[in-house]
Amino acid sequence: MTGRTIAIGDIHGNSRALAALLDAVEPQPEDTIVTLGDHIDRGPDSHGVLDRLVRLACDCRLVPLVGNHEEMFAAPLRNKSAIEKWLRCGGTDTLRSYGWQKGARPRPLRD
Repeated sequence: MTGRTIAIGDIHGNSRALAALLDAVEPQPEDTIVTLGDHIDRGPDSHGVLDRLVRLACDCRLVPLVGNHEEMFAAPLRNKSAIEKWLRCGGTDTLRSYGWQKGARPRPLRD
């Protein structure tokens, strides 16, 4: 196996820091980037982080692991009452990065 294995943890919606890190390591097609979960919540731009990771998957091998914040995001699909915990733990920041405002309905995903 050639290429580097690069681990990135706790991005937490900080697309600027992620971009700076990726610019510094300059991933190549033979590299493997492992993200250690917690891609979303708390930071101002979870939307940008997820968009960047989708693009990154076209440039190298991406192994995105699920962290507790992704688990909290998905939990309301199984139990509607779980949404309150996610919102308290940074979910409102994630929703805002997609254009949501308190009292408003979330807008459709952009292309």
